[in-house]
Formats: sequence, structure tokens, C-alpha cells
Amino acid sequence: MESGDETVRSIQKTSNSRYKAGLIVEGFNGPKTQSALIKALQTELNKQFNKKLVVDGKLGAKTKAATVTVQKGAKGNLTWILQAALYKEGYNPGSLDSIFGKCTESIGGLFYD
Repeated sequence: MESGDETVRSIQKTSNSRYKAGLIVEGFNGPKTQSALIKALQTELNKQFNKKLVVDGKLGAKTKAATVTVQKGAKGNLTWILQAALYKEGYNPGSLDSIFGKCTESIGGLFYD
């Protein structure tokens, strides 16, 4: 039987396959997994929006300023990154299916009035 969290293992596997993160797939929510998600975000912002960010895995001022709004109905890698980040922070966005649906939307109410 594998140890660690199944969803975190899935995040690690997907980060490795989509972004060549080189993570050990052990299911533990640590700093390397966090950094890999930030690198994934930076990569997608560069690819989809030409933000010209350094892909360093650090959530600095330039990365924060470059973020875009993801809303209900959105599909794709940015939505998956959002869902994975929410899960890592202890929220349940439902399945990490890259589709911004009702479960992901319900968490948004925690952050916005």
C-alpha cells in the first residue's frame, strides 16, 4: 500500500508529465511540490499570455502581478493548477479535472464577497 495522499501523488505525477518537474511521487505536500506548481503557473502564463516570467518556482511580485482570473467554465492547465493549489491549501475543489465547475466555484466564495 502506498503512503501519502493520493491526490498529492496525482498532482506530483501530473507536474512531472506536463512540466518535467522531476518530483518524487510520494504523496506528501512539501516545498518541492509547491515550487513545481508555481513553475507550472509561470510556464502557463508565459505560454498562454506571453508574460515573460522567469520560471523559478518562487511566487514573487512579478508572478503575482502576472496572474490572470480563472472563472467558472474555464478549462485547461491553468484551471488544473488552480485546483491543485486549492487542494494543497486544504480546500476541496472536487476532482482535479481541469474544468472550473461548481466545486471549484464554491471555494471562490471563501475569497470574494
